[in-house]
Amino acid sequence: MSKIKVAVFGLGKIGIEYDLDSSYNWIPNQVKSHVKAVKDSIGFELTYIADIDISKLNNVKEVTGDTKYGSLEDILNLQAPDLAIISVPTPEHLKVFNLIRSAWPEVNYLIEKPMGNSYLEAIKILETAVASKRKIFINYFRRYLNNFQSLVQSYSFAKRGDLLEVFICASGTMKNTFSHFLDLIIFLEGQHIINTNNSFTVINKSSQKIILDRNRNCRFIFESTITRNSDFYMSMNYDNCKIVISKNGRVIDLMNTRGVSIEHFEISLEEFNNYQKTVLSRVYESLKLPADYEPIKDAVCIQKFIELVDLMDAQ
Repeated sequence: MSKIKVAVFGLGKIGIEYDLDSSYNWIPNQVKSHVKAVKDSIGFELTYIADIDISKLNNVKEVTGDTKYGSLEDILNLQAPDLAIISVPTPEHLKVFNLIRSAWPEVNYLIEKPMGNSYLEAIKILETAVASKRKIFINYFRRYLNNFQSLVQSYSFAKRGDLLEVFICASGTMKNTFSHFLDLIIFLEGQHIINTNNSFTVINKSSQKIILDRNRNCRFIFESTITRNSDFYMSMNYDNCKIVISKNGRVIDLMNTRGVSIEHFEISLEEFNNYQKTVLSRVYESLKLPADYEPIKDAVCIQKFIELVDLMDAQ
């Protein structure tokens, strides 16, 4: 398979800034941005970068080398690459997606989560992908990490029973941060767990905590922390075990009902800090296979759930 030519649209934090120091040099021993992931991954070639801020483009010339750069319009007038990475601000996802699709109808996509600014925008992207037979990957990176891949293959996980309660503690908004953990719930349990066809009741809703009951048999607790840089934490209680996800998803413990660890799944800090490279490796393998639209449908499901929660009032 020849190298996959890539265009990155949007040079914000996830686009490139997470991996740059104040002097616009690469931060060593990490790959947390799309641009550095493409640069550091065998099988990919960084062909174009685009941003509306010309000063950003000028600042990164040193680290991006011979990569062609320019505005969105400039880049879309050039020959199509194989993969377009959309990391522009969320409200611009659909607009940029449509512009790329018009200029480069045969390109595939990696789109930053949550994929569109609303449920309706996410649906439009999904419908277009299916109709045009384009492959689209969503950057919910934790589901691609090796510890989560190992968890779903374990014998104890297969015997977990029904999900009874989910507790998530993180900083940020439902769409920006908690959506990562909603994706993990779907990855582990399927879309039906947060499908809005279920009967959800709000038990408590404030700026710090949201408690939902699903069909009176599963409780969801979302707790917002004040400390921005605190580690995110998630626990899932089942009939037969408890799964605890800590260190922002780097560590997973599967415990029995007495709280004793049965299995431990952990990746090193070095591996975790290279998560964007892990995502690209999965993309590389998936590009060889028939299109799989389930992860896109998962992103649509998350958008619909978040909008439902936003509209609900505490009982």
